[in-house]
Amino acid sequence: MAVAERCGDRRPLAGCLSSQGSCLSLSGRWGAAQPNFERALRVAREDGQRAETAAIYTNRGICAKKVGCFDEALVIDRELGHRDAVARRLNNIGNVHMEQGDWAAALRVMTQGLQHCAQFQIVFSAPLF
Repeated sequence: MAVAERCGDRRPLAGCLSSQGSCLSLSGRWGAAQPNFERALRVAREDGQRAETAAIYTNRGICAKKVGCFDEALVIDRELGHRDAVARRLNNIGNVHMEQGDWAAALRVMTQGLQHCAQFQIVFSAPLF
C-alpha cells in the first residue's frame, strides 16, 4: 500500500485499501476493516472513480452481509450503464437475503437479476460473485 500511496496515481490506492478491508473482514476483523473501506471510498470519490467506488461499496456489502451496502453501488452502475455489473449487484443482494434466511426477498431480487440479464442479453460464463 505504501507504493500505491507514493506513485501519484491514487487509483491503485483505493483498490489496495478495499482489498485490505476485504481481507481483514474475511479474517473476522470487521472493526479493523471498516476504516479501510471508508478511506477507499473517500479516495475513489475524491478522484471521481465511479466504477471503483461501486466496486468498493460492493466489497463492503459482501463483507458486512448487509443489503443496504449495495444500494449506492447499484445506483452508480446504473448511471454508468454497466449492465453486467447491475446483474452482479442484484445477485449479491439476493445472496445476502439468502444468507439471512429471507427467501422471499432473495427470490424477488434474483428474479429481477434474471429479467435484467434476459432484457439486455447478458450471459455469464462464471459464477456471479
